[in-house]
Amino acid sequence: MKNVENKEKPLKITDGGMAAFFAGMALRYNPKAEPGLNLVIQFNLENENYYLVIDGDECEAYRGVHQNPNLTIITPTDIWMKISTGELDGARAFIEKLFKAEGDMNIMLKFNTLFSDSQTRLDTRREFQKTAKDFEGIPDHRGPIKLSGMQWLNIAFAPWILLWIWGSISPGILPQIVAAGIALTITLYHLITNRPTLFEKGTCIYLILAAILWGIGIEFYISYSRIITYVFLGILWLGSLINFFCLTAEYSRLPYPKEIWGSRAFTKTNDILCGIWGLYFLIMAVYNYYMMILSEFYLILMIVSYISLIPMFSFTSWFQKWYPSKMIRKS
Repeated sequence: MKNVENKEKPLKITDGGMAAFFAGMALRYNPKAEPGLNLVIQFNLENENYYLVIDGDECEAYRGVHQNPNLTIITPTDIWMKISTGELDGARAFIEKLFKAEGDMNIMLKFNTLFSDSQTRLDTRREFQKTAKDFEGIPDHRGPIKLSGMQWLNIAFAPWILLWIWGSISPGILPQIVAAGIALTITLYHLITNRPTLFEKGTCIYLILAAILWGIGIEFYISYSRIITYVFLGILWLGSLINFFCLTAEYSRLPYPKEIWGSRAFTKTNDILCGIWGLYFLIMAVYNYYMMILSEFYLILMIVSYISLIPMFSFTSWFQKWYPSKMIRKS
């Protein structure tokens, strides 16, 4: 029973929001539970509609309303998320009429086997499970300016990029002051409207101190500023791994419901990416040291350092799509 109702593409984990949730549910489908199954499960939430198409060994999730579903589940979003994360018992929720189901009820009774691990396994690294209640004090937005999490991460990088480019062309106090001013503006915006991330606070503090060191003429810092900067970034990114939300997770969590924030597929993906970028910054610190020694090749080596960002960004883009799907299938 293929998706012939519309030309929608199957949902992916990277689509964010509830789309990511149902894409993950489709990935957990266990075709061995009942071979040769062909059916459609419709989910009507408060403001969104999704459906799963099971066709033999395949299960795909779509956005919208299917015309001939075998089972339709009508539920508030928060109720279904609590059932899926184990906060709420599905059978009790149905008996208490917290959600409704229409159609073949036998399908719903088979959910535990059809989606053998459909409940999001929450990260227990801190000896307790993380649920939406644990994230109640954490904002799921970044203020009135509506941008994606990754766009905010790019903005947080803006003062660094300006400093690296402008500072390379025209070293001096002015690039330091402008970079520090931009970092301070970004941090103040988030202090007023939501909450600044570790990266934004760290960037602001470091660049203000860097401008002061340049202003008072600390020769050691001026001579080794690029190396010190990369060491700082490496320590900041690697150090953030001790938090439940590492540095990248503070941005990538924004498109997803809070119930997904605690899932191991989400946290581990971000931990790996954050660790790789942290190591990259430390390697670049060593690389910049040798750039200073091999001064006759400085320009070529600098170009190579910028080019090295291309495979890093390419890897990041691929990994954040591939690894969560791999983890969910494996579970």
